Amino acid sequence: MMINGVSGIGKVAHTVASGAGKVLDKTAQLKPIQNGIALAKKDPAKFATNMLLFSIVSKDAVGCYLYTTQSLNNKKIPEEKRKFVASMDLMNGILMVGGQTIVGKMVVDKILTPKLQAHFAKKTLNDANITKNVTDAIAKNADKLKEMGVDGSKLNVESIAQTVTKSTKAPFIKGLGILTTAIATTALIKRTIVPLLSTPLAGKMTEIMDKKNAQKTQQA
Repeated sequence: MMINGVSGIGKVAHTVASGAGKVLDKTAQLKPIQNGIALAKKDPAKFATNMLLFSIVSKDAVGCYLYTTQSLNNKKIPEEKRKFVASMDLMNGILMVGGQTIVGKMVVDKILTPKLQAHFAKKTLNDANITKNVTDAIAKNADKLKEMGVDGSKLNVESIAQTVTKSTKAPFIKGLGILTTAIATTALIKRTIVPLLSTPLAGKMTEIMDKKNAQKTQQA
């Protein structure tokens, strides 16, 4: 009996795994997924930025639905205040989702990140500065290099500078999009715009809901 039971469980597990595999295969062939894979291969930093924004927005969208529904059905909140509390949760969610999407895809992606990248690439981390820093570092550590059996004067500065550029500068410049997206969506939207607008908008929505309910009562 035990052997037959284990065998039955094995068959069920195999069927579930096989079905899940087929679903995942079909899902992977969807155009949005294929576009995401292509972007990840072509520009990993941009893909990571998009995924960060998507995760932030989707989390807030789900939270908006849960909090709004919970507030509407929360018997501990007095009925006359329930609509306002639910409206606050709804406005918070709408402002966070809409604001973060706009800031992330338009302000950060189109304006802020390109300007920061240009600034660091052309000024702070330009090739001349990197070459100068490499030269200064070799001169400063000449004695230590000599102890290691290395003649600093014979080192290829240009080659070292190119290595630094490839391994440090390029990833930093591309990664600015991820950093600026996280900072802008949190600091500008969640900490500034949402607290400023959510309360008056919630009050306005409550008024509209009350008027509609009053009209329905009169018509009845």
